[in-house]
Amino acid sequence: PDDCDENGVCNEHPVTCPTECPDDCDENGVCNEHPVTCPTECPDDCDENGVCNEHPVTCPTECPDDCDENGVCNEHPVTCPEECPDDCDLEGKCPVVDCTEDQASLLGQCVKIGDSVKFGRYRQSETSETPEDLEWLVLDIKDDSVLLITKYVIDYKRYEPYYITSNELCPYALPYTPTSPDCQPNWRDSLMRSWLNALGSDSNKDKVDFGSDGFIMTAFTDAERDKIKTTTLDNGFVIESLVGIDEEEHHEWTTINVQTEDKVFLMSTSPYESSKPNIHSYNIGSYTLPGDADLINAYSTPYAYSLVKSDYIYTGVGAPEENIFYKLLDLTRCIGDSHYCIMAWWLRDIVDLEKAGVVDLTGNYFDYPFPAIDVNWNAGVRPALWIKR
Repeated sequence: PDDCDENGVCNEHPVTCPTECPDDCDENGVCNEHPVTCPTECPDDCDENGVCNEHPVTCPTECPDDCDENGVCNEHPVTCPEECPDDCDLEGKCPVVDCTEDQASLLGQCVKIGDSVKFGRYRQSETSETPEDLEWLVLDIKDDSVLLITKYVIDYKRYEPYYITSNELCPYALPYTPTSPDCQPNWRDSLMRSWLNALGSDSNKDKVDFGSDGFIMTAFTDAERDKIKTTTLDNGFVIESLVGIDEEEHHEWTTINVQTEDKVFLMSTSPYESSKPNIHSYNIGSYTLPGDADLINAYSTPYAYSLVKSDYIYTGVGAPEENIFYKLLDLTRCIGDSHYCIMAWWLRDIVDLEKAGVVDLTGNYFDYPFPAIDVNWNAGVRPALWIKR
C-alpha cells in the first residue's frame, strides 16, 4: 500500500538472506530447507548441517578414559618401535640384539645358561590364590629356542592314579604280573602329561579332561603359549614278561620307548634305546649350571609346601637316605623361616613296573636302584619347556 511506482506497480527489492543461509533463502528471506544425509559414523544422529551430534559417554572402569561413543573400550594393537617394526613383545619392547656369543635374546633380555627369567604366572602363596610371576632357569640354548625349567617345585601331584593292581582290566595273575603294555604306567597316558599340556579325556586312562584347566592353559596367555615350542620326546617304560616256567620261575623286564609330542614335560633320568639316543630325552644329567646355581636340589614354593602331608616331611629324624620312599620334603633345609624347603620332584621315567623316577632329598636320581616312588603317590612338579627365541 505504500510502496508502488507511478504506474501502481509494486516496487521490487533484492532480498538479504539470514546469516545461517546467506545464499539460500526464498523471496521472503526465509532459509530454504534441504533434507540432510548423515555420515556413516552416525547415520541417524546428525544436525541440519550433516554434523554428527555429540553425546557424553561414561567409559567403563577398565578403560575410564578410552572408549568409543557407545561406551565400549577401544582396542589397540601394539605398535612396535621403528627400530623393530615387526618384532616386539606384548608391551611394545624390542628384543635385545646385542647379546654376547654365549647369550640368547629372550623375552626382551639377554640370557645365558644358569640365568633366571620370568614367564607365565602360577599360584605360589599358601594363603593367596592370586597367580604370581613364574621364575625359570635357563638350561640350554639352541639356534631357535631356549630350554627352561621352573626354578622352584611349583606343585605337588601324583604322576598317575592308575594303579596296576586295582584296575579290573589288568588283574594280577598270580604269581605272575600281566605282560600287556596297556597295564603298565607310562608317560604317554599319564595324568601328569595330560595336566601339564591341557589335554582332553582321551589322553589318559582315567578319562580326565584338562582341556580348560591344565597347567599350560592357566599359567600362560595365548601369546605366551604361541612362544612355547612343541617338542618330540623319547619316553621309556618297563614291561614284565614271563620267560619260562621252571623251578626258579623267572621274569624279564624290557624297556619300551614311545615318542610323544609335548609343549610342557618333565625332565628325564637317562636316554632310552632309540635310533637317536639322548636326542629327545632331555636327561637331567646332561645339564649343569654355573656358579652357585643348583639344578638338582630344588626348593618348593610355599603353595607346594602346603600340599604335603606331615607324614611325608623329613624333620631330621634318621638319615634322608633311609626315608626316601616316604619322605618327600626336607624341613631341615629351608630358606630361613620360610616354606621354601627342599622337595623331591618327579622325572618322567617309568623305572619299575609301578614306579616313576624322582630326584630325591639327597639330590640323587641316577644311582641304581634308581630313586623312584609309586606312580599313585604325590611328589613335587617342576615343568620344563622349550621357548622360541
